[in-house]
Amino acid sequence: MKNSSLHIALLGLMLLSGGSSAQMYKWTDANGNVHFSDKPQPNAQKLEIKTPRASGIGTSNRQQRSQQELLKDLEYSRQQREQEAARNAQQRQQQERRCVQLKNRLRTYEDVDYVFYRDDSGKKKRLSSDHKKQEEQKLRKQIEENC
Repeated sequence: MKNSSLHIALLGLMLLSGGSSAQMYKWTDANGNVHFSDKPQPNAQKLEIKTPRASGIGTSNRQQRSQQELLKDLEYSRQQREQEAARNAQQRQQQERRCVQLKNRLRTYEDVDYVFYRDDSGKKKRLSSDHKKQEEQKLRKQIEENC
């Protein structure tokens, strides 16, 4: 019985596709292989297979509660995914704005000869060329890490 598992699987499929009862035939060929079919064959044994019918009553209260709980869980999971996606989108927008600011600041540093800033007392001071280069390097590093 080489293909007996295949035959059993086919038998199962035929049973599932049937209605309340199904006529099946079983026979063994000359090589000893067992076969199943829904069509009569020579020397086949007729099998009467009863399959349960749906009662028409519908689902039980317990099944309905279980289904409702599952639906609630699925809805909650969907809402959580949507909220997470919205948070991620907002974070990406903030990150993009920050990148634009950093790139604009770097471009400004690169385009001008002198950079001025206000010290703690509000006095306008010029950044030394070495300090300007250091600030440009910091900006490049921030852009590389964050953009």
